Amino acid sequence: MALVQIDTEDLMAKSQAVEGSIGRLQSEVNAMEANLRQLQDTWRGQASNNFQTILTEWRATQARV
Repeated sequence: MALVQIDTEDLMAKSQAVEGSIGRLQSEVNAMEANLRQLQDTWRGQASNNFQTILTEWRATQARV
């Protein structure tokens, strides 16, 4: 059986850094989506439909990641 050694302090620090990155990314994505939704109000017909489809796919991808 292989021996695994972990520096728990380093692991915790990296974990906190990743959590911070996730928070910043979520904020940026939310801001981007808000801007796109404002643009969507000016789109009509197929452009609006296409945006809704792509946004739905984007959110599904986010949920998987």
